[in-house]
This record gives sequence, structure tokens and C-alpha cells, in this order.
Amino acid sequence: MLKPAREDEQRVLIRELRRKSIHILLGVLIAYLVLVLSRDLLIILSSISLISALLFSLLAKRGIRVPLIYTILEACERESAMATIPGRGAILFLSGILILLLLIRDSLLIASAILVLALGDGFATLAGFKWGRHRFLGKKSLEGSLAFLFASFIGLLILLEPVYALIGALTGMLIEAVSNDVVDDNLTIPLGVSIVLMMLRGGH
Repeated sequence: MLKPAREDEQRVLIRELRRKSIHILLGVLIAYLVLVLSRDLLIILSSISLISALLFSLLAKRGIRVPLIYTILEACERESAMATIPGRGAILFLSGILILLLLIRDSLLIASAILVLALGDGFATLAGFKWGRHRFLGKKSLEGSLAFLFASFIGLLILLEPVYALIGALTGMLIEAVSNDVVDDNLTIPLGVSIVLMMLRGGH
């Protein structure tokens, strides 16, 4: 029989696995849509999605349970977020994507930045939680950072030349490593990666 502390750890791990699985799958899907849909349509869809996420968050905060949405929140969201801003991660994720679409016109750069956020941040959290032993800057771990680098680099190889894929992955890893609770990495990672790649590749 598992001890209470062990049970709590397993429960948190399962919740993180669900949450980051959605984060990864949604990010990969959005990165694909960025490459095949028009920028104007993407801005409209992102705006609608963000407004919907904000509405569902407000309803959940007030105890109004929207079928399916609330079930997903209960199963995946961190307890701290449920008590403050339900769906906080999704709201910031969608906000970051909308900002990218408004500021950058190169769809390849946008898709690349979203992939880094989806794959890198997703696998970094899971690896750090499960295998993180060498800690730095508080909650960060060497194992999580290496998982970020590897996952995002492999993902970027689909879209970019190896040297740009490595630079993009390294940029995202460094931003994630120094991120804190003041500015969420759902905003800083895609913006930072896209800006660095844009400067290197001469994008617009």
C-alpha cells in the first residue's frame, strides 16, 4: 500500500501528465494549422478561443460547471490554479499565440516558436517532475532542461535547418530555465524564440 506522501506524488504526476499531454498535442496541432491556414483566419480563431477560455475560466471560478470543460479542468488543472484562475495555462498559451500572430508574419517562424513551447516546455515539466535530481534556480532541474532541449530540437528539425533548430531549442531552453512566476513562459518562450530566429534568418 502506498504511503500518503507517495499517493500525493502519484496523483500530482498523473495530473501533470494529463495537463502536459493536452499542452503538447494542442501545440502541435496549432503549429500545423499555422502552416496551412491564412494569418487572418488564425487571428480570428485564436481570438475566439482566447475569449472562450476566459469565459470558461470565469464560470469555473464562480462555481458554474460547464459540461466537459469543467471535467477537463478538474482532471488536468493544478489545484493552485483552480483556486485562483482556472485554465490559467491555456489562457496564457492562447495569449502567446495571438501575440505571435499579431507581431510576426512569417508562418514558419510562428510554427517553430509554438513547437518549442509545446514540445520543450511539455517534456521539460514531465522529465523534471519525474527524474529531476539536479536542481537550480529553485524549481528548475538539469534533467528537465535537457529534455526541453532534446524534444524541441527534434521537433524543429521538421521545419528548420539543423543549425537553426539547435539555436531555437537552446533559446527556448534558456528562457524556460530562467523564467519565474512574474512573467509566464507561455508568453516569453514563443516570443523569444521567434525573435531570435527572425534575426538569424532575416525573417519579417
